[in-house]
Amino acid sequence: MEPCTMAPVAKSGQDAKSKDMKSKEISSKCPPLPLELWIRIIGFVTDSRYIPRAWLNFRRVSSSFKAATELAFSDRHLRNTEIIFRDYNFQLKHVPAVAAALESAGNSGELVGSAPFHLKFVLKYQGLSEDRTRAIFKREPIGEEVGRLALPEHGCTLAELAATRWQHISQSWYTAGQERLRQPATPLPAACPAAAHVITTRRVANDTALPGFQVHLVQGDKCGDHNDDIGTSGHVSVLWQPMLSQLFGEEEYIKWAKKVDYQHSPMRKNLDAISAMVRTGELPLDEFFTLMSDYTSKSSRRVLDLVRQERLRRQTACSAAEGDLSPSTPINCSNVELDVIERARESVFWAEFIDEWRFPGSEENEGNFYDGTGRLFEGNTEINKPEDDAAVQAKMEDCEVPGASWYAGSDCSEDDDMSSDW
Repeated sequence: MEPCTMAPVAKSGQDAKSKDMKSKEISSKCPPLPLELWIRIIGFVTDSRYIPRAWLNFRRVSSSFKAATELAFSDRHLRNTEIIFRDYNFQLKHVPAVAAALESAGNSGELVGSAPFHLKFVLKYQGLSEDRTRAIFKREPIGEEVGRLALPEHGCTLAELAATRWQHISQSWYTAGQERLRQPATPLPAACPAAAHVITTRRVANDTALPGFQVHLVQGDKCGDHNDDIGTSGHVSVLWQPMLSQLFGEEEYIKWAKKVDYQHSPMRKNLDAISAMVRTGELPLDEFFTLMSDYTSKSSRRVLDLVRQERLRRQTACSAAEGDLSPSTPINCSNVELDVIERARESVFWAEFIDEWRFPGSEENEGNFYDGTGRLFEGNTEINKPEDDAAVQAKMEDCEVPGASWYAGSDCSEDDDMSSDW
């Protein structure tokens, strides 16, 4: 009987080298996927919870993957993008009569603003410019049924009034833009309408900036004419890549901030006690659900406001440093009310898209782009300087656009508690 001998054991270094060689051999046999196929694959990401981080992360992989991502988004998601402006410088007369007529037509609050007494203009995506750097948006005319509503106090119909007001606003922006081209350091005139806008892409909505905002008027448009084409023949354009980076970047930051807000909220600290009260019947289940709903509503509003105010503060400071002394220009900031943004976010949440279901769940509050380490939040240190995270330090080239920093950090000190309003 031959003696039992042990097989030689490979050294760890040799073993690793062997695995590396096998890996390279396998990868060499696998041809890379063509760009067209990657575009199709990325285009299947239609869940609005994942779209922001897909845009922010995929474009950092490689130049080819960046190109595939941009092509997929321009084809798949820009078609579901709108820019909504509200005319806060003009008020409809005899609001009750107008509101009653709109409500009877089933359009209460949809064609006028938050009161409702301010006109609202919805600009739909039309396509890309020849160099594919700009997204073109055109005003969608008011529906025929509501548009023919007579406004005797204004001497026209609602459709004619909306067309005239939009033409006045776009003409003012165009004139001011031409003047700024000649004298870049000149602030916009006080008479120029402020940019009260909301951007919506699928179920994401916010009033982040419109980088490179431009108004293009067709020759022959004149402010004040009443005809079917006025106000619709012109269009606006923006640099769509940095626009999406800012919109999606703030959405991810809001998710991150919601998680931090919950970690420091009385709700989390008292959740065990509240759950015990529910189990014993001391707290009825319906009251528990009401309590949770009330907390969620207040928390969402508080976080949205905190993140937004920080972003506006940064953009205003950036604009002032660059000689743009008007914080309400259509290029940088928006003066739209917080309630309007909340309603816009709720509206797109319940919107219907043929290629997307609504998936409410815990993922909505992850915000992994900002805390990719997946660490647990303990104490107050995580809200001091979230920009220290390595994942955030890698800035994209879009951030080089003046006033287009999509990242909204936090300057909270250790004594600042995001739930202090409770």
